[in-house]
Amino acid sequence: MVDPFRFAIALTADAESLDLLRELSGQVARAAGLDDGGARRAGTELVDAIAQRTRGGAGPAPVVVSFERREPDGPVDVEVTGGALGSAGPDERPAASTGPAAEVRRSWSAR
Repeated sequence: MVDPFRFAIALTADAESLDLLRELSGQVARAAGLDDGGARRAGTELVDAIAQRTRGGAGPAPVVVSFERREPDGPVDVEVTGGALGSAGPDERPAASTGPAAEVRRSWSAR
């Protein structure tokens, strides 16, 4: 059992940052109860979705990735937002009416 938590990281969608995110995502997915294979797949799927959505821009796009577990035995919800990182730092949720819309959402659970 893992206590409720919220963790967010702001990074650019370049190859080095996405490799770091893949590893971090795998660790969080394991905390959600996924086995090693499932955690690797979850991390890879998340990184692939981010790479696909940020491809084709002028440069690596900035994103904020938030991981949240609201209940000790609940799923870990993952939300990726893009756009100007200045609108919300990694410790803040973007305001619903003015913040960037979530581009990728996932929920990880062993149940």
